[in-house]
Amino acid sequence: MSEQQMAEGLSLREDVVACDLQGGKALLDLRTSKYIKLNETAALIWQWIGEHKTRDEMLAAMVETYDVDEAECRADIESLIGSMKEAGLIEESAA
Repeated sequence: MSEQQMAEGLSLREDVVACDLQGGKALLDLRTSKYIKLNETAALIWQWIGEHKTRDEMLAAMVETYDVDEAECRADIESLIGSMKEAGLIEESAA
C-alpha cells in the first residue's frame, strides 16, 4: 500500500467529538470519557485527517505555514498520527 493510499485511509472516529479551544482543540472520547487537548499544530492534523488530506498535503501545508525542517516535520506528523491511532482517536478506513 502506498503512502498516499494509507493517508487517504485515515478517518476520525465517530465516537470522538471535538471542540475548538484558543490555540487548539479539545477532544472527548465518548467510549472512555477521556479528554485530550491538542495544541495548534496537532489540531491542524486532526482537521486535515477529517478532510482526508494526504500526508504529503499535510506536510506541504505545515512547511509553508511554519518555519520547520521538512524531514523533521514529516517525522512529527507520522509520530502524531501513530499516537492518535494508538489512543483510538483515528482509524484506518476500509478502502
